Amino acid sequence: MFMTFYQGVDVVILFNGWSVHSTGPYVGSVVITVLGSFFISLLKDFTIHTTVLPFPFKIVLIFICFAGMYAVMLITMTYNGGLFLAVCFGLTAAWALNEHIMLSRRRASSEDCEQLQRLR
Repeated sequence: MFMTFYQGVDVVILFNGWSVHSTGPYVGSVVITVLGSFFISLLKDFTIHTTVLPFPFKIVLIFICFAGMYAVMLITMTYNGGLFLAVCFGLTAAWALNEHIMLSRRRASSEDCEQLQRLR
């Protein structure tokens, strides 16, 4: 097991059944890692900021979030450079999308307040 970053297509990801030894499966694993880290980050943000979910459902979503975040951390700990960058890219893309959504909501909210003030 590597304890420093390395680059190569020969890597075991999370468990022995998910091992890659050629470029095609490695690229597929990188894509899965980007999408997985992206969606788990969005799910975490959604679960934290929503107030409309029933409490038991929210507990299940939080459990899924923690399990997914732990898996993303373990993928990062393979010390494979491509997988590390894939995790960073997925998390950054999710953050950027979430910030865009939150900014749009703030703008819409401030526009609604302005319209209400005009009506008075």
